Amino acid sequence: MISARDMGPLPELAGVAGREGGASVLAWGRVLWMFGYTTLSEPDALGSRLRSSTWTATLDLYAEDGVGGFTGRQDGAGGPAELLPYTTEELAFNDAHAALNPDCEAPCGARRMLWPLSAVRDTHKDELLVFYAKYEGTPGPGGRGQVGPVGSSIAIWGEFEFGPVRPVLDPGAGEPTLLFTAPEPEFGQASLIIDGRLYAFGCTDRQVEHPCLLARVAVDQVFTRAAWRFWSGVDWSPALADAVPVFDGARTLSVYRNHHVDRYLAIYPGRGRATPEGDRAEPGTVVLRHAPSLEGPWSEAERAFEAELGLDGSGPRAVSAHPEYSRGGGRFEYVSYVRALGPGTSELRLVELELEPKTATP
Repeated sequence: MISARDMGPLPELAGVAGREGGASVLAWGRVLWMFGYTTLSEPDALGSRLRSSTWTATLDLYAEDGVGGFTGRQDGAGGPAELLPYTTEELAFNDAHAALNPDCEAPCGARRMLWPLSAVRDTHKDELLVFYAKYEGTPGPGGRGQVGPVGSSIAIWGEFEFGPVRPVLDPGAGEPTLLFTAPEPEFGQASLIIDGRLYAFGCTDRQVEHPCLLARVAVDQVFTRAAWRFWSGVDWSPALADAVPVFDGARTLSVYRNHHVDRYLAIYPGRGRATPEGDRAEPGTVVLRHAPSLEGPWSEAERAFEAELGLDGSGPRAVSAHPEYSRGGGRFEYVSYVRALGPGTSELRLVELELEPKTATP
């Protein structure tokens, strides 16, 4: 890497106080940006300040001078519309446990939530495959709190005007829309389509480490769980238990091919160095790995840039690369991250990276 240029915060839609996420994808002549927990500046007509999954779109396809022109849709309560649709059962659960419900069921305030992870465009069908995770629990400010994973799956976004659809995969299952269930990894935290195969990374949280597994499946069999294969370090196995980590990463990451360095890149927030006092040094570091293939071998993590710390001293969250904005044949890349400003408030900042070919030298 030659340099990093901080381009400052991206403009936000009116009424939005903060978002988590920021994965993006080019489709239908625009760039779609997807977010998880979204908080509103003021309560909506139903008294809520929380959305689980939201999105914006822009026709601005050039990031050299920043990205603007974001638009979004509102729901009937006056807040940003949810990206991922809920099932009848999920809606009933959320209504029964809503804190504003006078007959709120215990645990009051609990929700079932959907969070987009990444999206990849199937050019043969001109549709998006949107990976998402499902969570359940009682969110705190900004959606955080006592929330745990339920599983993950894929939604289909076939037409821009109508949004994604979550297919029912097994009507008799407890979670009929999910491909993977906890404690299985949330595959799709990063995703790519190569030669008719869909590849998905799933990184688990083990406190100190975040081992990232790699799965793949033929694009026309994405909803057939038995068709998925997992990298064992030697070959592709039908058993998830055979999978081995390809690198130690993070729960939010981006993986894509950069033709300027002729390698795959993985970009994610670094964890810094542990100190005897238990604190972590360099909390603002965003790191990069590279490899000749998705299976590896992956390089050691190296510093990509230093992000602005949050007002509470926290490091960057939800680091996302945006290869659809690459220019100069991949010499210039763009990365966003979430910076905390306060409880439930944040900003999404953009950084321009300038790479040189030797970045990818083994």
